[in-house]
Amino acid sequence: MVKDYNVRHPCVSLLNINPEISGASAAHRFSARYTYLANSNIHRAEYRQPSSPHSHKRYRYTHTGACTERSRSNNRNQLTGANYNYLSGSTWTNSNEFDVTGLSYDRDGNIQAL
Repeated sequence: MVKDYNVRHPCVSLLNINPEISGASAAHRFSARYTYLANSNIHRAEYRQPSSPHSHKRYRYTHTGACTERSRSNNRNQLTGANYNYLSGSTWTNSNEFDVTGLSYDRDGNIQAL
């Protein structure tokens, strides 16, 4: 499996998410790309599943709440939500179909609600 890492060692990508651009094989059943904020929190996770039965073959989650540097609603720097988007043609379309909301944690950092 082809994996890319950045200088801080988090995973940046799994396989090739853009085979149409680079000319690589589209045979991979799954590929992913991750972008990070300066504080090493994941900002966006993008996925491609060409063999998925769902109509959304390429989609992404943009993390909200404490993972964004502008919003510090959670002082432990924990994920509090994520917005779902899917690629329609060449345009990313907002959809609340698979949004992640209502995350809450106990004082030990365990997820209590999802």
